[in-house]
Amino acid sequence: MKIHKPDKGLIIVIFALLISGLVILSSASLIISREKTGNPYSYFFHQLIYGAAPGLILFFLCQKINYKFWRKIALIIFFCSLILMVLVFIPGLGYGRGEAQRWLIVGPISLQPSEFLKLGFVIYLAAFFSRKEAQKINTLIPFLAIMILTGGLVALQSDAGTLGLIAIVGFVIYFLSGA
Repeated sequence: MKIHKPDKGLIIVIFALLISGLVILSSASLIISREKTGNPYSYFFHQLIYGAAPGLILFFLCQKINYKFWRKIALIIFFCSLILMVLVFIPGLGYGRGEAQRWLIVGPISLQPSEFLKLGFVIYLAAFFSRKEAQKINTLIPFLAIMILTGGLVALQSDAGTLGLIAIVGFVIYFLSGA
């Protein structure tokens, strides 16, 4: 059995992005954090405890999982992320301001389903285009259906940034797959 060795260059880039993001957050929120909480680093520590720490734990756990596992559950992940996107529109669960209805609130937890959609979308498209059947057939129609469904849900939430990101990433995956 071949032992999987992680890509060290990718890990260095991930950690560089994490550290630079935390430094930028700290720098940008010093004054506001001091005014609102009395502690200039309160936003930084909040992000470190509730964002970076769980993310690092998940990073190290997911790194141990064989990539073929993700291919097997790609449709489930994508479908669940689409369900979360629809739940945003249910009164009492969804939260928004103005026309932007983008968050789910369940008890003390609030989350933005489009973040899960980004990951589910990439995993699903990668799994879809890696199938041998997808290499033999014209994949344009199924690809466009996936893009319209995903893009439509994001557009209904008035999230142009996520819509643009999903469109760019989707077309890049489509063309890199050789379609």
